[in-house]
Amino acid sequence: MFKTCGILVWSAILSLAIYFYFDWNIDNFVFWMETLAIMSFGISWLVKGEAMEDIMGLFRKP
Repeated sequence: MFKTCGILVWSAILSLAIYFYFDWNIDNFVFWMETLAIMSFGISWLVKGEAMEDIMGLFRKP
């Protein structure tokens, strides 16, 4: 899980670097890449802190 999140964060950063280097004009690209990086980082942090089990428990049927 950590490797997947790390790969997603670094691929989003690399995509942004390529985007700015070639000066492409894609609507909302920066927004979506930043969202991907932040969500991946947040998920890895929750998994590391073992908070994900508590969160998933909120959505389970009793």
